[in-house]
Amino acid sequence: MLTVLNGWGAAQAESQGTSAVFRQDTRAEFLSACTILPEFFPAPVLSQSSVSPVKGGELRLRPTIEDYFEAPEINSALWISGYSNDAYPNVPSPQSIDGVLRLDANYLRAQQPFGAEMPVRFFESSTRFVTAPYPVAYADIGFYRSMPPLRAVTETSSIRLFVGQTVVDSGLPGHMYVRSKDGLFSPNDPPTQGSIDTVVGNWGESQAEQMAALDQFHTYAIHWDESETDYLIDGSPIITTPLGLSKPTPHAGISTLPTYVFLYSQDPTFFGGGRSPLLVDWVRAGAYPAQGSYTSCVQDAGEAVNWSRVALSASIPAQSGVVVESRTSQDGVAWSDWNATSAVASGVTVLSMTNPSGRYFQYRVIFSTANPTVTPEVETVESAYFGAQTVQILPATTFIAPGDVFPFHANVLDANGEKMVAYPTPVAWSVVNGGGTIDSNGQFTAGFTSGNFVDTVVAAIPGVQQGIATVTVGNAPIVTLQVCCNEAKEGIPVVLSAAVEPNPEHPPLYFQWDLNNNGEYNDATGATVEYSFPQEGDYPVAVLVTNSLGFTNTARTSVTVLNVAPLITSVNTNTPVKLGEEVIVDVMAVDVPADLLFYSFDWNDDGKFDVIDQPSNRALSSFATSGEHRIRVRVRDDGGGEALDAVVVRVESYMVFMPLTLR
Repeated sequence: MLTVLNGWGAAQAESQGTSAVFRQDTRAEFLSACTILPEFFPAPVLSQSSVSPVKGGELRLRPTIEDYFEAPEINSALWISGYSNDAYPNVPSPQSIDGVLRLDANYLRAQQPFGAEMPVRFFESSTRFVTAPYPVAYADIGFYRSMPPLRAVTETSSIRLFVGQTVVDSGLPGHMYVRSKDGLFSPNDPPTQGSIDTVVGNWGESQAEQMAALDQFHTYAIHWDESETDYLIDGSPIITTPLGLSKPTPHAGISTLPTYVFLYSQDPTFFGGGRSPLLVDWVRAGAYPAQGSYTSCVQDAGEAVNWSRVALSASIPAQSGVVVESRTSQDGVAWSDWNATSAVASGVTVLSMTNPSGRYFQYRVIFSTANPTVTPEVETVESAYFGAQTVQILPATTFIAPGDVFPFHANVLDANGEKMVAYPTPVAWSVVNGGGTIDSNGQFTAGFTSGNFVDTVVAAIPGVQQGIATVTVGNAPIVTLQVCCNEAKEGIPVVLSAAVEPNPEHPPLYFQWDLNNNGEYNDATGATVEYSFPQEGDYPVAVLVTNSLGFTNTARTSVTVLNVAPLITSVNTNTPVKLGEEVIVDVMAVDVPADLLFYSFDWNDDGKFDVIDQPSNRALSSFATSGEHRIRVRVRDDGGGEALDAVVVRVESYMVFMPLTLR
């Protein structure tokens, strides 16, 4: 259901029971006089910021000069105006029609000059150069000297201009170019003398396509600092065409000489069969402040709610940022501190807020920029609140001994399932199904009758779903653990037993074991279990015992597991071998699967191993003398256990006889 709620003027709120979303996306909504607590907050507060009518309405930093031409009369505090061409001094004065400035052989020049005091500056305008079927009337927008062109004035200043020309000439073959010039101006000089001119090729070389593009509103921008000047159309650097006298961008950026914001149309619409007026929707120029803010009117939910969401649609250029701060109040007098959200990103950003619950809400948008030529823009602000819906009791279940005291806690949750901080209405505690008593602070005292009392503790607030909790009164089982053997060995099952002291509350009992020390009792069940530990070491074990009422207790111990030495099952060789041949010894051994085995070989049985702890069970050697040789072998596991054995190999010497031949 869409409805208009009080506050923020005509801001619309989408309501769902105890929740609502308020949306502001028009200039009127951002600027409307406050209707909630107007004696304290009569209107939104703008600090170094403005609300532009562009895109219906947007919040942004306020530049040195901005005009949206919403009034029919020209703002004389901001501009001077006059005719452009001495041949046509009687043309109508510049006028704004339906929020669009119309220049017909006349101009606007800003009252405020820019010079060395503002070394980094920008110009930005939404402008339409052509109204078909007529051509552009030699129109300029950007920065210019103090007087318009064609006037007999010589001065030292700077210009940075987008220039639309009716006739395409050989020097600048296009209907639009950009021009930069610093220094002495003279009407007797050629127009291009000392200037840097670049043909704009955004719409190709076809004159018809250029005229069609100039027949639409585009955003033309100039970024100008001490070293260079950049020209942009619709947020992107111009596409330059190397035709005629066109020079590459960026242009040189001298910004110490005086200059003025300038909008200019040279020829009247009736000249030479017809010319197009210059249409300007808005213009902004100068520099943006480093920081500014917009503080909203107060919003009233009518009761204590959670103001926990703000969503913004924004454009955040590089080197700029937006942060939202908000605060709440229950009575409109005492307010919480301003709480800042995380930074806003370009596009739609949903932000979570950490305000205390309250009836009243206020936010402010803080803008920042490290580049005086750009500003972040916020087009839409949506704030959402969620009313109280449920009382939550923590914990939902508890186990308590007879006569003991346990503190319950209650949270009020909103319709979004989030906790409401500092909710003003206290909770009423009661016990409805027995098991004990509870005071006004949630302190529960158990009775002396054992049992499971379901949904017995109740926390209630009028109009909010009550919270319930279950209490079990009784005693936990007393458990001990026993290990069957004083010395367990790796790979050999160990018997573990859990014993529980007799108690009529106990049967039946359920036993769950944690045998791998991961904190989860899911390795075995039963009062007695068998378990094999893969390697030597000290192993913690634990059992969790649950009785018939649900009470639990644990017992813990540790099992010391000893290493099992490896066993050599055979030593094989390739005996006998000839003198000088390699002797191959293969050792076969077994151990628990988890152990790593290492093999050593003593070739001459002198008590010193010649090959020490290699992972392979095969070794090769040779002997320089014949006869029997005793080879000693050792197998060691990674736990320090070892086994020894020996083998005898025979090395034989063979005589070689040559037959004797008598001649």
